[in-house]
Amino acid sequence: MSKAIVVFVLLMLIPLRFAQADWESLGPEGGELRNVVQSATDPNTLFGFSDSYSTKVYKSTDGGTSWSQVGSFNNQEYCATAASNGNLYAGCGSAFATSTN
Repeated sequence: MSKAIVVFVLLMLIPLRFAQADWESLGPEGGELRNVVQSATDPNTLFGFSDSYSTKVYKSTDGGTSWSQVGSFNNQEYCATAASNGNLYAGCGSAFATSTN
């Protein structure tokens, strides 16, 4: 009887082994971003930074469904953060920038 229970439990675990999350790429230009930060004032507003020389800055106002380019840097992007006052601060290599929009 105990072998039957063990077999039953193992058979019930098989579907869990093959269950996988379906991921959908939502980022700009194929979804490759180095860093994504959320606005401190609007949870649907995201800022993304590309992983390339001349880093591009993207903005989404619909939670990441669509993106538009809003700026760029002439060096690699290393870090970014959104401040509580709604400004975006980005440190990119040897550059530092802030934006109010």
